[in-house]
Amino acid sequence: MKSSPWLPALLGFLIAVGPAATDMYLPAFPAVEASFHSAPGTAQLTLASWFAGLAFGQITQGTCPIGSAAGCR
Repeated sequence: MKSSPWLPALLGFLIAVGPAATDMYLPAFPAVEASFHSAPGTAQLTLASWFAGLAFGQITQGTCPIGSAAGCR
């Protein structure tokens, strides 16, 4: 199977987007809290829930012992 020449660039971009988006989102926490008139620290729950969802996805769908024991190939 012949791979496309743009595939490594696309994969590199997709890998880099997640950390870059997180780094841009962190400084905006005070503005998000002020915009929604929420208590200090509540914007951190959005990032914590994103990480929890990422961890859950990696445990259940990734290449780990728990996913393999459940029948992932």
